[in-house]
Amino acid sequence: MVCLTFDYLLFNFVPLVLGNNEIQCFVLSYLVHNCFGETVESFTSCTGLRLPANCLQDMEKRKRIFRFAIEGKALKAIELTEELTLDLLEKNTDLHFELLSLHYVDLLCCRKCTEAFEFAQSKLAPFGKVEKYVEKLEDFMALLAYEEPEESPMFHLLSLDH
Repeated sequence: MVCLTFDYLLFNFVPLVLGNNEIQCFVLSYLVHNCFGETVESFTSCTGLRLPANCLQDMEKRKRIFRFAIEGKALKAIELTEELTLDLLEKNTDLHFELLSLHYVDLLCCRKCTEAFEFAQSKLAPFGKVEKYVEKLEDFMALLAYEEPEESPMFHLLSLDH
């Protein structure tokens, strides 16, 4: 069975015949994933679709985690994630790495280089055992070499867009 994600539809365009219900479910999935709570409520009342029992409460929890990450409070986002879903970060190491990286970058931006180095040694170094993280770790560590990381060749890592 093929999951109809945006990436799938964009990169594997296949003419599909979708019924109204499939399209509505697809739209609802997008709205829930992106935490558009009020829109979800309005959409479900208009379409008659039903949400899983705790969907709106879970969405609000995810929104809080996302807000912490965007506000540069990555450790708070990690703490709340672990509080709400005990093993999510263990199972999703990419997410865990990204949140830890956000905190590391925040330390660098605040010019707390010693603290950033110690944080990298204790929290990021274990990811160096996994090949897919090595290059990104090297790029993050390279930021320490610059007095003005914003002017380094790796400046893009300081942006929330990375």
